[in-house]
Amino acid sequence: MNGRERVLAAVNGGQPDRIPIDFWAVGEVFERLASELGMADAEAVLERFDSDVRVFRGPCFSVGRADENGRVTDHWGVKRKTHAVTGQRRDGTGYIWTSKHLAESPLTGAQSIADIERHPWPDASELDYSGVREACRSIRDAGYAVVFGGDRLDRTAQLKAGLDILQSLQPGSMRDDFQRLKREYGADLCFQGGIDIQHILPNGSPEEVRRHVKETAQILGDGGGYIFGTAHNILPDTPTRNILALIDAYHEFGRYV
Repeated sequence: MNGRERVLAAVNGGQPDRIPIDFWAVGEVFERLASELGMADAEAVLERFDSDVRVFRGPCFSVGRADENGRVTDHWGVKRKTHAVTGQRRDGTGYIWTSKHLAESPLTGAQSIADIERHPWPDASELDYSGVREACRSIRDAGYAVVFGGDRLDRTAQLKAGLDILQSLQPGSMRDDFQRLKREYGADLCFQGGIDIQHILPNGSPEEVRRHVKETAQILGDGGGYIFGTAHNILPDTPTRNILALIDAYHEFGRYV
């Protein structure tokens, strides 16, 4: 069973040979893993981890140049500025994480619905869709499931429209609800996520990571309809040993047959 078949089985509420794996991390984490594991690039890391999913970002709008204050405006009109964070991981190693943080919202001064409607919203017709079909085809032909990683829609609207996968389950705010969600919606939805990136992955021990994955698999993976994944991208504050413990636990506790 390849990754695509495995994911589609989970989406359809079935039980594949094992729980499908989706691996998310920021670029700095992929670079560190590739270096420490002797891998060529991020794709090699995904192959090493036996990830069943590949993210396709889709067509995008062009991003303007930075202004005199170093701020870049995206297609929504949001201004962001590159910011670097330094720190020390639990294992004593240091890290640097560079990302674009919110600098200014275009709707900060909005006082009415009319103000919001006057905002120059992006026009989807300006996107270049010419490469979408080929990009998706190449991922599918390689045996992986294609996941769109572009702009998100309202989660409720997606449920009403016939959503197949609910991603991402946030363990910090809703872990106590996992059993209820599985019981009430498991027949109609495939769940994805649920692995904590805020506390357990960066601050826990490898054994705590292993136990966390086991408990999550027992709840959400029961009977199928679940895809392993973190609540969001793994950040540079997470020690490599915990990431490797995560992947090992995925394979240890995700087997159905």
